Amino acid sequence: MKIPISRITGTTLILVCAQAALADSVGYFTDNGTPGDQAAVISASGNTPVEIIDITTFNFSTVKAVFLNEADNGGPSVALGNRLADLNSYVSGGGHLILHDRFVAITEDVPSSHQFLFGHPEIQVERNFSNAADIDLLPAGTVAFPSLTNLSLDNGTSSSHGFAFAATLPSGSVQYLSRGGAPAETVAFQYGYGLGSVYYSTVPLDYYLNHFDGDTDLDANMASMASNAINAALGQPPAIVPEPSAYAAMAGAGLLGFALWRRSRKA
Repeated sequence: MKIPISRITGTTLILVCAQAALADSVGYFTDNGTPGDQAAVISASGNTPVEIIDITTFNFSTVKAVFLNEADNGGPSVALGNRLADLNSYVSGGGHLILHDRFVAITEDVPSSHQFLFGHPEIQVERNFSNAADIDLLPAGTVAFPSLTNLSLDNGTSSSHGFAFAATLPSGSVQYLSRGGAPAETVAFQYGYGLGSVYYSTVPLDYYLNHFDGDTDLDANMASMASNAINAALGQPPAIVPEPSAYAAMAGAGLLGFALWRRSRKA
């Protein structure tokens, strides 16, 4: 069974019981940055966090999913780039890649393929900031992210760093988020590859899990989104996660057993 998560709001203790499913091991790594609340997000999803300390040697087959954040606007590190073939094999063999990507592409406003979108070079993504503060839930997103609305992920700097063109996604893809008012500009989607799947998002999640923006409610909403993205990728029911104020309080108190790193950078 998954481990219940406890939270305190005022004087009321609420036990949040996760779904009756086996907890999966989820490896987490932030490329070119620090993990921030990644472990807490995995725990809130009801799964088991496994820190990837050395991306050059980690055995991906030891975890059910790899929860990867790209924290550099200039692209993946050489160390991560050298593991692309291994990640490809891992996913096709039954693993799940969950990538939140602040990079998206080298050149702004120019559609391009993406090296992490295994098996589908026809998928076109674009690094774009014309409507970067507005994210809407697509129909699948309203199911996957039950505690969020079309306003929950808005007003970040930036809430997304671009989008994928929905028309280029492979048949059977599930689309969760889009640019506000532009459902054809997909911000988060998932598709099957071999025996596994790839979940890809243009949300610069590292920024919010490290609390660089100073917006407690938005940080918590991003964390809630990420927890449920993990379960969506794993084919599990949505996680029941703390409301924003409670989640932030737990994080600040260190009750989820992780350290917060802070550094000054623009999302």
